[in-house]
This record gives sequence, C-alpha cells and structure tokens, in this order.
Amino acid sequence: MNYVLAIIAGLIGAVLGWVAAAALAIGVGSMLGASNFEGALGMQAVFGIGPIGGVIGLVVGIWLALRKGGQTHTGAIAWRFPIVIAAIACIVAGAFWYFYETRPLLASSGNAAPRLDFEIRLPPGVDFAAPAEAIRVELSTEQNRMPGTIRDKSARKDGDRTVATGSVELAYRSGWRLLELKTEPGQPARIFDLKLPARPRHMKDFGPWRRVDLLAQGNQQPQPAGPAEAYELRSRVVYPEAEYAEESRQKSH
Repeated sequence: MNYVLAIIAGLIGAVLGWVAAAALAIGVGSMLGASNFEGALGMQAVFGIGPIGGVIGLVVGIWLALRKGGQTHTGAIAWRFPIVIAAIACIVAGAFWYFYETRPLLASSGNAAPRLDFEIRLPPGVDFAAPAEAIRVELSTEQNRMPGTIRDKSARKDGDRTVATGSVELAYRSGWRLLELKTEPGQPARIFDLKLPARPRHMKDFGPWRRVDLLAQGNQQPQPAGPAEAYELRSRVVYPEAEYAEESRQKSH
C-alpha cells in the first residue's frame, strides 16, 4: 500500500511541480520584461523550466509519501525510491503507448497519412469501358468516406485478365474498411472487405488476391457476391516515410 501511495504522490507532485515552476517562470519573465513574441516565454516556461519543477515535485511527493508510510530512515527511503520511480516510468510509458495506439488519425506528427495501394484484376476478357477518371472508387469506414482514384485502368495483363491500379488515403484508425468499385451505369457496385487491422502497419508487398465480397445495385442493400463474380483485388498499406526509406536503401545498393 505504501508503494501505491508513493506512486500516486509522485505523479501528483510531478504535475503540481511542473505547473508551479512554469507559472513562476512566466511571472518572473514578465516582471523582467522577457519577450513573449509568438508565445516564446510561455513555451520556454512550460517546456524548459516546467520539467525541472516536475522532477522536484516528483521527488518531494515520493519522499513525503514514504515518510508518512513509516519509512523514517534515509537508507530505507533510498532503496525504495528506484522501485517507485520505475513503477511511475512504466505507468507513464503505458499511458503514452495507449494514447498513441488509440488516436483516431493514422498520420503522425510530421508525417503524411498512409495510403492503400490496390490492384484490381478484371474477369477474363473484360476491360473497363469508361475512362479511368470516370471509374469511381470509394473507401468507407465508421469514421469517414474517402474517394480513391484509378491511376491506370490497364496497367498490365495477367494472362487474359486486365489488371488496373489505384490508391486511396487511409486517414483514420478503423475497425472495418470497405472498398467500393463502380465501373459504369447499370453495373452493380462491387465491394471488397479489406480486413485490415485498425492501425495497419507498412506493407512492403501486396497481399493475396481476394474475390469481391458484396454487390450493391442502386439503393438496394448489398448482397453477398456469387461464385461467378470474378473481380479480384489485392492491396498493401504504404506509409510514405517507410516507402522513402526503402527507396533510399535500394538506391544506396
């Protein structure tokens, strides 16, 4: 129980010490006429001076809690200090990990959002009749709907089958993702269940080919695609910074 109280006291002391040191730095800086151009004084106080107060508050909070718990000897307090500090470090690291993994946006600070590169393999002997810009691709999640593009509607041939390529941005963490393909009026919308993790990782290579999962005609509810539905899709998740690193390594070799 003493350790729990010491952990709580340390966290509270760190927060109070950080706030007090930052407030004091702002007050003293204002009295001395320090420049606050574009919030420079506040930033320096919060991120420059605040951490010093946070460390002092952390140490004082733990020390007071251990003393109150009956540890009056310096040696007894000293060997318990690293245990409490390690526990607090684990809690803070776990909190950062949790908030990072559950943040809604997939883009991180300074990096662009990932994209989904996909290839669509048409049935044997079938080609897109409409131009590439008229083919509609849309990614649906519980967070948003994002239009995609067909970059090349006849990128290559795979035997007697045409393979088209395209991409769409993956903006949000999501529990499910459906990619909808609309080729031309009168044709049903073909829907692929991508079955990606909520926060997918960078993929160097394309995954396996998947058959279309659902067909939607007009405003009707989507229905399971039959075995004769031969449209197929494969995809990969691309993080631009990882892709750039891969390209740089290839060039260096």
